[in-house]
Amino acid sequence: MIETPEFGALRSSLRPWTAPLFLLAPSANPAIPVMFRPPSLAVPTSQLCTEAQFGEELHAKICGALAIDPAHMHRKTWEFVWIIAALRRAGLL
Repeated sequence: MIETPEFGALRSSLRPWTAPLFLLAPSANPAIPVMFRPPSLAVPTSQLCTEAQFGEELHAKICGALAIDPAHMHRKTWEFVWIIAALRRAGLL
């Protein structure tokens, strides 16, 4: 039988998570804003779904308007809310 190390023991032998510095460089295109803060629904940006946004007041407000339970933390629900937030921010609602 092959013995495998515990997950914690394996993880401690790996290097800490890092990112190459070139990924933090601002874009050469001035029309693309640089944002070094957690994303929020008040200022939606191209991003992945984040758990923190489920707790935002704007999330609950948009869920109420869509008749969706804001406690239902699902990626698809977040996508609907994000689309409404982006349209709202652009002044299209």
